[in-house]
Amino acid sequence: MAFVIIAAVARNYVIGDRGQIPWFSDDEIRKPDMKKFRELTLGTSVIMGRSTFDSLKKPLEDRTNIVLTRNPDYIAPNGVISAKSIEEALDISKFSKRDVYIIGGAQVYKQTIGLADRLELTELNTDYSGDVLFPEYRNTGEWNRVKVEHRKKFSFVTYERT
Repeated sequence: MAFVIIAAVARNYVIGDRGQIPWFSDDEIRKPDMKKFRELTLGTSVIMGRSTFDSLKKPLEDRTNIVLTRNPDYIAPNGVISAKSIEEALDISKFSKRDVYIIGGAQVYKQTIGLADRLELTELNTDYSGDVLFPEYRNTGEWNRVKVEHRKKFSFVTYERT
């Protein structure tokens, strides 16, 4: 089992803008990105912050949904597990035979990038304006690029921890 961060990241590290994904209306990016996300995460555990979960409107099908929240009164919907910390979420998923994916948001990425074994990123070829950034990972010496699949507007890139 590997601990994997999965995200779509603009060239300037933007991943969101006022609760929206800036490139979401671009089908040339969104459709293949969502297909890849589904392929990688189907049948796995996915860990996300509560705001990310709320933006989904419902649990992701055929995945163990683990929602991080600091709210002690939060009641997770049917089929969703809540965790009060990254450590608790990892403990919940530690017996998984499949990879465990961190799917957002920015604070969760920031808290987990030092723990991840692998990054599965959709790296966009363009800068976007936005107020939510992915943590620094390029030129840190912590990651080796091991696989790249180029497309017109983006690349699917896999990094493994050095």
